[in-house]
Amino acid sequence: MRKIDKTLEGVSSVLLIILTMVVTIQIFSRVLSISVPWSEELARQVLIAFSFLGGALAYYKSGELKITMLIDVFPETLRKWNDFIISILSIVISLIVLYSGILFLSDIWGTPTVALRWNKGIFFLAIPISFLLIFIKLTRNLFGIMKPKEIQR
Repeated sequence: MRKIDKTLEGVSSVLLIILTMVVTIQIFSRVLSISVPWSEELARQVLIAFSFLGGALAYYKSGELKITMLIDVFPETLRKWNDFIISILSIVISLIVLYSGILFLSDIWGTPTVALRWNKGIFFLAIPISFLLIFIKLTRNLFGIMKPKEIQR
């Protein structure tokens, strides 16, 4: 899991640097009244990839949104059941999005972007990849929930 975490950090960092550079180019080109038609398109595509992979990274770093005020007052057994049900539902949702992402990717693969003429599918690969990684993390968490208390570390 550590390798996935570090890889996601590296890819997200590179995408953020590219996004920052492209947006900076956009700003300066507009100030100088120079047309750079590919900059908006590249910024949009990189933002899409960065959003999905950054979401997966947040999940690996346990940065998912949780409101636990009510759950914290439950007894331990009820909390464990709650975590189990939430994990199952999250796995189902991640599989649905993974499947939908694969279908979307198969529809869009080979379609070139307007200005850059790059394959749009390359950028949208981030959808199934990120939800596959989230599915792996959720499945691992589910097995951690199901372990007896004395075996958990």
